[in-house]
Amino acid sequence: MATLPFTLIICFIFLFSYLGITFFAGLFVFALSLVVNIALSRCNARNQRRYMKRTDARVTITSECLNNIKMIKLYAWTSIFKNMITEKRTHELKAQFVRMNFIMLMNASVIFFPMLLQVTSFTVFIGVGHSINLATAYTIITIFNLIIQPIRMLPMFIGQFIEFMV
Repeated sequence: MATLPFTLIICFIFLFSYLGITFFAGLFVFALSLVVNIALSRCNARNQRRYMKRTDARVTITSECLNNIKMIKLYAWTSIFKNMITEKRTHELKAQFVRMNFIMLMNASVIFFPMLLQVTSFTVFIGVGHSINLATAYTIITIFNLIIQPIRMLPMFIGQFIEFMV
């Protein structure tokens, strides 16, 4: 995790040396992926807080019910407490569903943006009029393969950092 910025910087320098100014199109995609993933991470942190509040509310009412089970049975309040717990659980599951959708979007972006970075860099390089030989193509693909893992880890790292702030 500590080598993540160094790996990215060194690989970006190598890619710039091979692709030239056209690498800035790929760098734009990288910056876009950071912005999107930071926004998704913040929304996920907000949803995590909402989910935890709803879980706490359900656990509180369940604990209260279990602590006073004799009184609830004595006065036949079981259906009332059952409805209260079911309602809290429904709200909790809705928050969990939203949270899982954001996690799914974050995972999809972790796969999508490194591929888009490669495609954009090669497309702009060839679209500008440069030709590419096989040795250069393999070298660039190898460098991209070296930075795929750090690029995929960076949004997760940022997301976990934001979640720990919660």
